[in-house]
Amino acid sequence: MTGLLVVLTGPSGVGKSTITDVLLNRFKHLNAVETVSTTTRQLRSGEQDGVHYHFVSREVFEQQIARGEFLEHATYSGNFYGTNRRMLEELLKRSRLVIAVLEVNGCRQLKEQKMSPLFCPIIPDDLKVLEQRIRSRPGTSEIEVARRLEEAAKKVALITSAVFGQPIVNYLDCMDETVNLIHRRIEKALAR
Repeated sequence: MTGLLVVLTGPSGVGKSTITDVLLNRFKHLNAVETVSTTTRQLRSGEQDGVHYHFVSREVFEQQIARGEFLEHATYSGNFYGTNRRMLEELLKRSRLVIAVLEVNGCRQLKEQKMSPLFCPIIPDDLKVLEQRIRSRPGTSEIEVARRLEEAAKKVALITSAVFGQPIVNYLDCMDETVNLIHRRIEKALAR
């Protein structure tokens, strides 16, 4: 029996990481796990290779693309991110629930490969709220805030126009409600 792949997507600052952490805790009884993406970005303070991401050089990442090792890959902020096909297949064999946080383009690639994960596209109720969340991150420059907001507006437009399912609006101060909605979608998918 293979596990259920749940894919969260949405703009930076919408709450994907927080939602993932809560869902992993709620579904511990299913041995729920999160995928560990491969990236070319620099390791940040407090991160560990193999735990938060698999950190590789651009050259290594491009070689992995050429060998077809990624189920999906995308570029964000000038860095590559991808999901290793073999690692995901192993996780789906070992766990009833696997959560992946992907870029919109990565979601498109999954759809093209005829995968049938449970897509949970998350959008903010207001871009101003998203701006506040982005600004609250330590060390975020004004240029970075502007760039992330521009990307967020594009992602929201893509998500609402794409065929990834009904977008979930993460309202300010309603994170529990958002998590509960996703929880119910997962329970329904697992019952099939």
